[in-house]
Amino acid sequence: MRLVTRRGFTLVELLVVIAIIGVLVGLLLPAVQAAREAARRTQCTNNLKQIGLAMHNYHDSYRSLPAPGYEWGGGVFRNRCRATRGMATAVQDEPLDASSMNHGQSWVVGVLPYLEQQPLQDSFFAAAPTLDSGWGSPRSCWFSLGTTSEGHALAPVLENELPFLQCPSDAGIKTAFAVGPSGSQARISRINYGVNAGPSPAASWGEPAFRNNEADRGPFSFGIAWEYCADFAAMTDGTSNTILLGELVAASNGADTRGAWAFSSGPFINGGDVIGPNSRFPDHPPRCGHVDSTNRHLVCTDAINPVAYQTARSYHPGGVHICLGDASVRFVNDTIDGTVWRNLMAMSSGQTVTDF
Repeated sequence: MRLVTRRGFTLVELLVVIAIIGVLVGLLLPAVQAAREAARRTQCTNNLKQIGLAMHNYHDSYRSLPAPGYEWGGGVFRNRCRATRGMATAVQDEPLDASSMNHGQSWVVGVLPYLEQQPLQDSFFAAAPTLDSGWGSPRSCWFSLGTTSEGHALAPVLENELPFLQCPSDAGIKTAFAVGPSGSQARISRINYGVNAGPSPAASWGEPAFRNNEADRGPFSFGIAWEYCADFAAMTDGTSNTILLGELVAASNGADTRGAWAFSSGPFINGGDVIGPNSRFPDHPPRCGHVDSTNRHLVCTDAINPVAYQTARSYHPGGVHICLGDASVRFVNDTIDGTVWRNLMAMSSGQTVTDF
């Protein structure tokens, strides 16, 4: 009988095979990462598209975009808030229903029913009127989210994660924005999309001159009793030439307002010809919690006097997504011309927007 000997791999052959596999993995890995980022960008585009359509449905119902707030004009009247400004249709002492916005809350609350989140809005408005206004009177339309303690009925509403408003490229549960009395704060979860507050400063305690400058107006603005929201007719540059919403990088520090979904001056973007998308200049949010951050998207300083700036930002390579007034979604490169970016932020500048 003849013996058959089986020859195994030599050490050199095994090392060669391992090296070849390593090279193949190295070649495939960038392609896999690119495919994953393409999927994330597709999901982000879809999120913005749905918000844009929700804005249009809100506008169909109220003939105005959802305001970031309105001036308190006399408390509650027949379970509705009186208002003197803030919506395009508001007149002196006109009662506005729960779908209108309040000084203490963001635009997100108004569009929740159009994003299939009617129960969440109902929960918000059931709990919010019991907050102290900051002037010692509950059930005021000018309530203060800052009086929301951890045990308040509104706290679990604010802490809801809203995945349909979060970009998958900015993944992970962020540290929520802390509101309420020190030591017992309720927390507001984060989102990644903000309304366009124009190329000018986004917040002020009074009505500064730039509010009357059409070239500096966006569809939304913020402030104490000077909140503003437009209707589509006010976008004289054209809805396809005006940014409605854009991406933002959510803060991950409890003291930082950026991306806090229910906070009036949390989910917004603004900027101009100098402060473009993913700008190297730090943001000036209403409240900054990332002074010493090594992340260039999050480093910030507090708003000045208290004029606020926070530009569109994302973790997508090369740029950010924006939703225009016609609900179309575009990807804007970081290298976009500053003048074009400024004209996109303004809704009635009279300037021609070139291809971008």
